[in-house]
Amino acid sequence: MQDQELTEDKIVKQPHRRRYLLWLLCIPVVVLVVVFFANLLNRYGQFDSYDVVDEFKVSSASTLNYSEFNGGLVSYSQDGASYLNNKGEAVWNEAYDMQSPKVRIAKQRMLIYDTKGTTMKILSPEKEEGEIQTNLPIVRADVAADGTVAAMMQEGATGYLNVYKADGTQLAQGQVHLAKTGYPLDLAISEDGKRLAVSMASVSKGQLTSTLNIYDFSEKGEGQRDNLVGTFQYTDGLCPEVEFFEDGSIVAYSNHKIHLIDASSKPEEIETIKVKPEIKSVMTGDDAFGIIIDNDNNTEKYLQVFSESGKEKFKKKLDISYTQCRFLTNGEILITNGENLRVYNKLGRVRFSYDFSETLVSFLPTEGRQEYLLITEGKCERIRIQ
Repeated sequence: MQDQELTEDKIVKQPHRRRYLLWLLCIPVVVLVVVFFANLLNRYGQFDSYDVVDEFKVSSASTLNYSEFNGGLVSYSQDGASYLNNKGEAVWNEAYDMQSPKVRIAKQRMLIYDTKGTTMKILSPEKEEGEIQTNLPIVRADVAADGTVAAMMQEGATGYLNVYKADGTQLAQGQVHLAKTGYPLDLAISEDGKRLAVSMASVSKGQLTSTLNIYDFSEKGEGQRDNLVGTFQYTDGLCPEVEFFEDGSIVAYSNHKIHLIDASSKPEEIETIKVKPEIKSVMTGDDAFGIIIDNDNNTEKYLQVFSESGKEKFKKKLDISYTQCRFLTNGEILITNGENLRVYNKLGRVRFSYDFSETLVSFLPTEGRQEYLLITEGKCERIRIQ
């Protein structure tokens, strides 16, 4: 009789044990599903409002410019630059005297240089890495991720192309005779600091010509005169902007064409994209680039985005006018006119849309999920879009 009761008790307890084990198995599955859909919402969701997470005071000087740097905010002007991290804490404040400061960023290195001046500062998220004083006015400059700096300077009809370490040590130098080669339009250095691209403009037989020179300061370029490993000439338009992608390949923009050049030891043009009508604006990301063009009768504008290999990713009609268009550091694309804002994700969908009642100065991503820095006159807010 007692054995029968024990057997019945086991029979009763077994279904409860099974249900308990089943719940234990379901919990991680439910968590994975929740995380999966949360990531989908974060990556592909569409938002049109926001909550203020934190607020910081910033200078309201009209001469200030802003740039996202390592998830924080750099404000810079003719007198100096300061950096707030993503918690709103002041990390550094650098004083200088520059008449026309410009900023270039590569990963965790920032270059601030004085156009037509002689000062360049290299900074990291923690501190100033170095200062370079040149003997001649700077025309263009760029920085690599390790702090290597390339600068084009000019004196009369001669240009000087120098490469420096962040501490100011000169790594390479060369002369460019402008009467023969043309006037420098743009300059870019690869992320690893080993390659340099320089776009020049010249006149040949009454026709404007653009020349793109590629220099390699690694072992691959040691056997080449002046480390020059590639030259490309374009007789149908100037190339006023040239950029490196993260993998070392190059994009050069003209009014009606986009030239894509590979990162091999002997550079070759892998794709030429013809654009009609004229390109109005360009933007370059780590592994993609975008242009803004008009339609045939100039009544509408379109955002067109390509991969670094030249494959079209999407084309979208813009519903607002714009004064700024650029890739954000998280790969999204910002279009704004100071009042209306559109942020597109990598698939071309509008991730965030908002119309502001006060003038928008800058809008930058942070490290937080769905969080951005919203800068208006005299105020910086960390917001979470929803």
